[in-house]
Amino acid sequence: MKILYTLLFITLLFNTSQAQLASGSVAPDFTVTDLNGNEHQLYEMLDEGKIVILDFFATWCGPCWSYHQTHTLAEIYETYGPDGTNEMFVMTIEADNSTNVDCIYNLPGCNDSTIGDWTDGTPYPVINDNISASRYDIAYYPTIYIVYPNKLVYEIGQRPYDDIVAWKENAPKLQEGLNADVIHFNGLNGGTCYGQYPAGPTYTLSNMGEETITSFDMTMSLNDEIVMQDQWTGSVEPWGILGEFKMPTSIISENAMIELKIENVNGVADSGFTYNSEITLNSRSKINIRIQGDENSTAHGNQFRVTTATGDVILEGTISDNQLFETSHDLNTKDCYTFEIFDNAGDGIDGEILVTDEKGQLLYEQGNRFWSSDSNNFNVTSTTSIAELAENAINISPNPVSDQLNISLDFEAQGVKVYNAQGQLMTLDNFNGSKNLSINVEEYNSGVYFLNIQENESWYTQRFVKL
Repeated sequence: MKILYTLLFITLLFNTSQAQLASGSVAPDFTVTDLNGNEHQLYEMLDEGKIVILDFFATWCGPCWSYHQTHTLAEIYETYGPDGTNEMFVMTIEADNSTNVDCIYNLPGCNDSTIGDWTDGTPYPVINDNISASRYDIAYYPTIYIVYPNKLVYEIGQRPYDDIVAWKENAPKLQEGLNADVIHFNGLNGGTCYGQYPAGPTYTLSNMGEETITSFDMTMSLNDEIVMQDQWTGSVEPWGILGEFKMPTSIISENAMIELKIENVNGVADSGFTYNSEITLNSRSKINIRIQGDENSTAHGNQFRVTTATGDVILEGTISDNQLFETSHDLNTKDCYTFEIFDNAGDGIDGEILVTDEKGQLLYEQGNRFWSSDSNNFNVTSTTSIAELAENAINISPNPVSDQLNISLDFEAQGVKVYNAQGQLMTLDNFNGSKNLSINVEEYNSGVYFLNIQENESWYTQRFVKL
């Protein structure tokens, strides 16, 4: 059976600053040995259909200890682990390279600091390994991930027992027969300036069916013109990764439609799918900055600035102690801009740092605490007049959202769609000319989603984050 996936993907056109592995990414494989000498390989467990919890912690981390003391992960392991239903596995990994094993046991030989004996009341494997943590770019503790058998990883944080069970119940399932599927799509191929974009999307395919896949035909197209054809052969069992496939890079200067078509899986004519994605060169003409200072902001010289590609400073400011700084600035010319944030003491700001464009799309966020400085590049491909913005205004709140997404429009909507980051349609509604809408997203998994709203023959897209 042929399946059609459609994703209206609005390119952000900026280079992301380094942060830890994002939810919805393909989990890197690793093999670790626990404190009892037992070896554990992540993909081996995932290929068995197990869901894996990864708890990255540090022995000196107070929040880590507080969550450890709730014994939530211990209860999950006892119920769903090897001695329970054998559906899940839990590993806790001490990821700070500066601490030794004695710190985990709270022994006198600890070379740093520890809060207690981390093995006490821990039925699941305890591991001392910073190499696996580096593969996930762990930036803060605790970082707790859930990894599904299809190899996709999601950060879940310090969730209570029932929430983790709900994540388990929402795990992807194998389908009957043949089912090659896209589990991860990356439409971005680096930021750029002056209205040109290197379109070279990458697709990660997995075997999401109950039968082993040995072959399929693949076609990639840009604006209905075939740019690549190939025949894949191999042998991948259920849950296995078929591979990462990249479309040849093409420079575009206007909106474009890209398509991946998989056909003739195992030689079966009526099998496969088509995955369509629209790359839209997005206009932005305003930068919104929100920075919450901490108690040392003045003493540590916390400041920010926005510069052009030639280094000209067009906006700068200082951050005061415990004060919320907010400003907006119009960007009137096409250019490649850089947002920079500084701390002279080298210990960052313990507060929110959020930079967006006029459509609410993310330009910079302090996902991890920076040290002396951090920066992010973003691009203005074209400017938008106030009249145009007023005509096509879309306001969504709150963003990020936990339950109810509220939408206010300056035009009458004919239809609304919501897609997740994998291009799966979550919501499809007709609102018959409504200007004020609401969508219940409480049951959505945490992650990035794309809201598409129709006005006559046009579709507009907004990005939002589900907590």
